[in-house]
Amino acid sequence: METKPKIKIKKRYIVIAVILLVIIISKWDNPLSYINWDEKAENTAEDVIIYLQNGDSESIKSLFCNETIGNSKELDRQISDAIEFFEDRELIIDETLVGGGTSTGGGRFDYIRPSAHTYFRGNYTEYEMYVSSYLVNVNFPDKVGIMEIDIYRKTVSGEKKLLFKIGEYID
Repeated sequence: METKPKIKIKKRYIVIAVILLVIIISKWDNPLSYINWDEKAENTAEDVIIYLQNGDSESIKSLFCNETIGNSKELDRQISDAIEFFEDRELIIDETLVGGGTSTGGGRFDYIRPSAHTYFRGNYTEYEMYVSSYLVNVNFPDKVGIMEIDIYRKTVSGEKKLLFKIGEYID
């Protein structure tokens, strides 16, 4: 009679082990479940500002999606123009707001498309930057990355004037 409880205990351990294994595998199968996409978009926008300050055109370009790199004939010039303007300036990031959209289907994300809106300042001037990107795009993987960066300067009257358009928004 002592063997029956041992068998039941073994079955319980097996059931518990299988449940834990299923949970672990489901996390591996869906890596999107534990990534904070708002934080990732915010960090990307802030990285752009740091790269502009440091004159790091290769790092900025590496953030763009393959589609934009392949279709934007002026991308290198646009990046160098913005770097020339912001390089070596002391820039202070005040706030980054993230919005955007997602689409799910069949239990997965088809796309995650955040838009980061960053307010920053330097040399007694206020700027706004919009970064449009896809963090996930199952149907069009070449669109994963930044598509377009728009940088505006606030005028004395409070209006926004477009300073730089880097890349090309691809819908």
